[in-house]
Amino acid sequence: MTRALGFVSMVPRIVLVVLMFIMLVDMMLGVFFRYVVGQALPWTEEVGTLSLIWITFIGGAIGITRGSHFSIHLLLDSLSPASQRLVRTVIALFILLFGLILAPYATQAAIANTTSETPGLGISLAYQYASAAVGGILITCYAARLALDSFMSKGSSSNHAD
Repeated sequence: MTRALGFVSMVPRIVLVVLMFIMLVDMMLGVFFRYVVGQALPWTEEVGTLSLIWITFIGGAIGITRGSHFSIHLLLDSLSPASQRLVRTVIALFILLFGLILAPYATQAAIANTTSETPGLGISLAYQYASAAVGGILITCYAARLALDSFMSKGSSSNHAD
């Protein structure tokens, strides 16, 4: 069971790597065809944008697990261990609230845009908005774990949830 959960937790990271590879290849093709061949491909900008949107939301969620988001350590480190734990828990709860708000609204936006299409690829704009819904779900899950870990911690250790 633990092994299966470990694999499931790796899925967003694997998707992130695949998207970064797609974006890299897309940009190289775009530059090659525009400046070497002299004929720009009509879909490269859309593929790059779509990849970047997904990378942003998945990467932002993964950042929660690694504790890599912006924080002011000088202020936090000046507090007592109990106060640090409280502040970390409150921050995690705010992140959780953000995810809980983001996921349903992004889902509504995705559903509302199912009939709209991108001009170059002709794919539904729902795929763009679905990235925010997936990101909201991941943020909610990771922030809930972070909040629980922060609340249960005894010391002032890092807020990494990995």
